Amino acid sequence: MVTKVDEGIYVVQLHSPKMKAEVLEGFPIPPMYGNVTFMAHGILVPSSRDDGEKYVSDCKKNHVIPDTRAKFLYNFNSNNFSSERDDNPLLCDPIEGRDRGLHTLFEGGKIHTLRFDFGYMNEAPEGFEHFRDHLLGALLKNDYQVIGGDLWITHHHFTGYNYGDEMADGLIIRPNLLKLTLNQNLEDEGKLMYKKWFSDLAKKHNAQIFGPR
Repeated sequence: MVTKVDEGIYVVQLHSPKMKAEVLEGFPIPPMYGNVTFMAHGILVPSSRDDGEKYVSDCKKNHVIPDTRAKFLYNFNSNNFSSERDDNPLLCDPIEGRDRGLHTLFEGGKIHTLRFDFGYMNEAPEGFEHFRDHLLGALLKNDYQVIGGDLWITHHHFTGYNYGDEMADGLIIRPNLLKLTLNQNLEDEGKLMYKKWFSDLAKKHNAQIFGPR
């Protein structure tokens, strides 16, 4: 149970896969960077060998190929998503041998994990909207569930030894929670907009928000 969060951070513990899907359907403004990961039928990758047997059984029951993944990147020039070069969906790191997915592959099974990267800065809003308009519905219809993702609203840029970027304001999606950060670079009007959207979504799904009033 979440009991305390930092100022400007709002957390919802998830009970409904539908709520994560609605995050993507209704995110107020396309992010300036983002990615999202889906897993077929919401079957999570096992965290230990002890869970491996159930994982394989759940995959087989739902015609999912264990230990497979594919990553898709948004191409701004062609306005579509394409698989990452040399990406082999059978080259995940399985708990046991890779051959355990082959029988499901022969039966026309689904790839277990799909990740979509929307691009960065100028590309990301278009990539996100293309994903939302053309792919999200098909993924949900085919029983892929949102498992994780990061949607950057604003960012910090670092120079020198720590050169790079990191999210300042934005939404983090994890299997059992949503975490919205609104304490960095947003104007008050933007903060209020995102906070209201997040609050309305939580209320719709009877989910409690932990964070400042």
